[in-house]
Formats: sequence, structure tokens, C-alpha cells
Amino acid sequence: MQRADRQNVSNSLGRVRLVEAAGLVSSIGICLAPDPGGASQVLVGSLVGSAFIILCGIFLARREAACASCRRRIGGAVLLWASGPLASTVTPAAEHDTTTAALVYAIFCILLQLSAPARRAAPDVDAEAIIRRPPHASAGPWAEMFRGRSILVTGAGGSIGSEICRQLISHGPARLVLLDLSEPALFEIDRKLRGMPGASAVQIVPILGSVTEEATALRSLLDQEVGIVLHAAAYKHVPMVEANPRAGLATNTLGTLVMARAAQQAGVERFVLISTDKAVRPRGVLGISKLLAEQVVLDLASRPGPTIFSAVRFGNVFGSSGSVVPLFLEQIADGGPVTVTDPSATRYFMTVREAVGLVLSAAAIACGGEVFVLDMGEPIAIGDLARRLIAAAAPRGAAISIRTTGLRPGEKQHEDLSSSGALAPTSVPGVLLASTPVQSQIEVAATMRSLRRAVAGDDTAARAFIAGWLSGQTQPGEMLHEATP
Repeated sequence: MQRADRQNVSNSLGRVRLVEAAGLVSSIGICLAPDPGGASQVLVGSLVGSAFIILCGIFLARREAACASCRRRIGGAVLLWASGPLASTVTPAAEHDTTTAALVYAIFCILLQLSAPARRAAPDVDAEAIIRRPPHASAGPWAEMFRGRSILVTGAGGSIGSEICRQLISHGPARLVLLDLSEPALFEIDRKLRGMPGASAVQIVPILGSVTEEATALRSLLDQEVGIVLHAAAYKHVPMVEANPRAGLATNTLGTLVMARAAQQAGVERFVLISTDKAVRPRGVLGISKLLAEQVVLDLASRPGPTIFSAVRFGNVFGSSGSVVPLFLEQIADGGPVTVTDPSATRYFMTVREAVGLVLSAAAIACGGEVFVLDMGEPIAIGDLARRLIAAAAPRGAAISIRTTGLRPGEKQHEDLSSSGALAPTSVPGVLLASTPVQSQIEVAATMRSLRRAVAGDDTAARAFIAGWLSGQTQPGEMLHEATP
């Protein structure tokens, strides 16, 4: 269930709640109508309202996975039904005074609505307990690399970008430049950063713009005298990128090319690409777009210039917007079922705090041309992850089922962190070095020319580019040679 589906469910529940409220309003209207029926009229109003409330209450309670909610609603409806005779008993004048009877009835309506449970928020869980792996310590002398520097973070309002910004504040940069295409996301991270301890000593500069805009990229780097770029901006939801290949390739690949070239032109000291395990032997648009982004960075690293280019690759970040974890928790809060694409499919997981800490460490030790890989431990089966989350977050006594939906286009059964499997240790625990297939400068240039032509067209042209690229990559590494950092 994607964001749009969850929004549809939320809208559906909202409409049912409106119907429930309409039952109450219509009942009150019957009570206030000019009719000498007295208490009998209140009784009719109670019956009309209770019919709405019982039906809507059962539906809402089932969606909210709360049997107690259903019982409270039905009990409230019975109480509402009895409010007419009760009003006559408690206040005899109500039998001949419609206003008094309606007042007593309205009080019961208010009490009933107050008893209706609000939709459960997604519960918090201990990420480390779910992952079952102690985090790597990321503090070290390399943190001084960022002190007093002017640093630009692309995608600053996203899950990864915002955590990078938060951790950088504690390292004491002179200036932190936030680049993001989303105005609400940029506003929110700017507001939160300014409220952090130590933020008053940092010049925070929010810039609204796209990484695909060459003028915006170069102007931001030059005007703010940026020395370090952490490039986190990307589209990362597999189904969304698969459905919109042109946008995915334009942002993830060409956006990286634009930012990296601008960094080199502006004399930036370090440029770090945030990559993904989906770039290893990719099958879908997202993985291909990120693999090509890695190739762009490695290509520039092989050319003369002032900038140290590197990439950091890792898997799923626990709880990020691109992770399945928030979806699972939301489904658990709704009473299930929890939908998994394939219970046996495996993914790597790491907390966002740990991942970003290691990314910053890798950025500090880069010498140029490296693809760093974060040590994420053993992959976790999606079915096991769902069961762990249900055990940790489901209400006591709730029976949450798991439903298999099947792998979606662009998804793989298992993800890898390195195409060759060879990972060498570095001076930072938790940060490894991959031996990564790279294309020659001529091949990269030819691929970028083809990609620009495809992106200048429509999604059909983008899909044709993807198909053509895949047909030439039937054997990983067949047309590539191994990088030697």
C-alpha cells in the first residue's frame, strides 16, 4: 500500500466519521422540530441516530482493529436510544418541553462522540531491537573535517538529508547550505535546525531549487563558498521511479552530473554521493539511475581537478520515507493486515543515525574515486521484519495478519552491497571499500549523451533507454573494468 492508497483509506474513514456525525445532527434536528410529540420525538431521534452510529461504529472499529471501540460505540448507541425515556424520567418537564429534552439528548450526543476513539498513531519501536545488531560508533577525529567549513547538503529536507544536517550542526560548521526542491520540507528542516543547540553559531542558508538546474547549482556553490557537498537528493521509492522513469533518471543521474560538475567548476574540496544497494546489479529504473550516478562520480574522480569525489552505498534506513518500516507500523496501527511483497525477500537495514554518522566518517577519509559500503550486518527477511514489528508494536490481544502481495516491477528478491562481493576494511569501523565496476570515460560520455536525449523526450523514450542499457549489461561487469581505488 503506497502513500496514495493510504490517503484513500484515510479519506474513506473520514467520510464514514462524517456520516456518523450526520446521524447525531439529524437526531438533534428531529428533537428540535416543532412537534408536540415531546419525549416520544426524542425517542425517534435517538433511534435514527443510533442506526447511523451502530453501522458506522462497527465499520470504524473494524478498520481501527479495536473491539473495545466497537463495544463502546454500540453501548453508546443504546444509551442514546434510551436518552428519550431517561430524559422524561430525570426531568419530567422534558416530556412536554422539547427544548429541555433536546438539551439532555445533546449532552448524551457529546458524551458519545467523546467516547469514540481517535485513529491510532503509528507506534514507536526500538529500531536496534528490531534490527538485532549493535550500532557502529561513528565519532572520531575525522569529525573535525567539518568544523568551520561551508557545507552544502542536497535533498536537505529528506530523511537522510535532514539527519545529515542535524549531525553536522553538532560538528560546528561555519555555514550549512540546505538545497531542496520541496518548499514544505525545506521550511521544516530550516525551522528545526535553528532550534538545535549550537545552531546560533552556524549560518544556515535555505535554498529552494532543483539539483538539475545548472545555474542554481553553480551559483549556490560559489555564493556560499562551499567546500564540501553531501549529495543526498534523489527519488528513491521503487514503484514511483519505475512509473516515472524520465523523472527518476533526470534527478538521480543527470542531477548528480550537474551537481558534481558544478562542484568541480566551483573548486569544491569534497563531493560525496549518497548511493544505494539497489545500484548493484540493478533490474529497475531506480537502481540503474543510481548506478549511473555512481559511474558519473567515479568518472569525474578519474579526471584532473580540485575535487575529491566519492560515493557511499548502503541499504534501507530504518524508518526513512523510502523504507517499508513506516508502512508496516501504520498498517499495524490500523489493525492489519501487514502487506509484504515477498516474505522470503531480504533487505539490509540500519538506523538513520548510524548510517549518517558513518557517511560523514567516510566523507572525511575519502581520497578520491572510492565507493564506500556501510557494514549493515546480515540481511533481514521481509517476513521476519514484519513479524518482529507486529510483536513489538501490535496492541495486546490484537491478531495482525500478514498478506503477501508479490514483488513489484523493479524490485529484486535479494539486494547486494557489492557486485564482486569483495569488501576491504578502512580506518573507520563499519565503513568498507568496494571494488566497483566502472566504465571508461568514453563510455560514460556516450551513456550521458544517450540519457540526455531520452530525458529530453517522454517516459517512453526513458524506458527505451533503460531497455537498451539493460540489453548491454546482460553479464554484470561484461563491459566494465574493476576500479582500483
